[in-house]
Amino acid sequence: MVWGTVESVEPVADALEVTFDVEEWVSPSAGTSSVMFLADDPVKEVGAPAWEPSVEKVLVVASKDPTQRYPLAYGQSAVSQWREAGSPIWPQERCDGA
Repeated sequence: MVWGTVESVEPVADALEVTFDVEEWVSPSAGTSSVMFLADDPVKEVGAPAWEPSVEKVLVVASKDPTQRYPLAYGQSAVSQWREAGSPIWPQERCDGA
């Protein structure tokens, strides 16, 4: 789960390769400043979110299938509820292999 902006989107096979500029890691608590992931192409997968480069800050949840993106207000509410529910945050865990 990370906050940031979509930097670029490239079609690959039946998916989209999304490069995401990370502003803040939610879980794990630390990682790289940029991540790439595959996302469903909304043209080919009904219900998949639209992915396009933007300066709009969004929350990305990569553990969902398909990967989901949420606008600022909804994302803030979701993260708050997630933390209030006691979901773990592991400060020692990182996504950059460190």
